[in-house]
Amino acid sequence: MICFDLDGTLWDTASSTYQCVNEYLLQNHYSFQVSFDTISSNMGNAMDVCARSYFPLLPIDQAKELLQKTFQYQNQLLKEGKSKGDVYPGVASTLQELSKQYILCIVSNCTGDAYIQNFMRAAGVEELITDYIPASKFSITKGEALLRLKKKYSVDSVIYVGDTIKDLEATKEADCIFLYAAYGFGKDLSSTYVVHHVPELLDVIPNISW
Repeated sequence: MICFDLDGTLWDTASSTYQCVNEYLLQNHYSFQVSFDTISSNMGNAMDVCARSYFPLLPIDQAKELLQKTFQYQNQLLKEGKSKGDVYPGVASTLQELSKQYILCIVSNCTGDAYIQNFMRAAGVEELITDYIPASKFSITKGEALLRLKKKYSVDSVIYVGDTIKDLEATKEADCIFLYAAYGFGKDLSSTYVVHHVPELLDVIPNISW
């Protein structure tokens, strides 16, 4: 089984998130905005972490509620094509080849199914992804999500392709192999296996000892 992180690994929605969060705040008469640096540095983080970082002056429950509303707004705009994530080059063709040999899943820290579904629709990979877990929806870590998939599909060896320290930590928690997507948001992570472009997965994965 090969599992993928989403943001910074399969697509980049930092610009979309920046647009949608701040549009929502403006339309609903909030007196503050969220910087692009804050948003880009939190891509892939859990909801609690993002909420505290985006809205530090609000109590955490209010911050989480507001963050959820901005995500719902973004998901609607993504679905309607009024905002978009940038799917990395080669995603569809690479996943097409990998799906011939492996179960492919997505584990993301997003808060609901719609965000992942919008990605799959945008990338044209709906038929290639066997399963997915939006970890924050269930208030679990990415590591716990990976363990759920391992148990569900009765597999011992899993490669997790991700780009941040949280993805690396998830592989340690779930006893998976970390494959570092060095083109994403994380910087200079230590990993035995590294790709700098999505299509490189086709060369690297067959040489990994499972």
